[in-house]
Amino acid sequence: MLRADGHGHVELSLSLVGEPEIAELHERFMHEPGPTDVLTFPLDPDDRTEDGTRVLGDVVIAPAVAARNNPDDPGGELRLLVAHGVLHILGYDHEEEAERADMWARQERHSGVRVP
Repeated sequence: MLRADGHGHVELSLSLVGEPEIAELHERFMHEPGPTDVLTFPLDPDDRTEDGTRVLGDVVIAPAVAARNNPDDPGGELRLLVAHGVLHILGYDHEEEAERADMWARQERHSGVRVP
């Protein structure tokens, strides 16, 4: 996904966590109660490892919440959330209608899952 969007020499962290942990992160960083399905923590675009690899940030996903979101296809939901989180790390957003259309199209292309 990263290479397909022109981001070749990069790294990010992907963590799968339980509901208590994502609920705590959601409250601490978003000031919203309860668990969520995905959180992203982008790093400074200038952050690099010793070998020059750009470090993008962290994507945190709660598989149990993902499974509730789409009980008929929990694997598809996980793929969708990974794509969604990576796109946020890369700076995409879905606040405005045009941004949302672009982000949803990219998510679908990378995950194979369509958002209604």
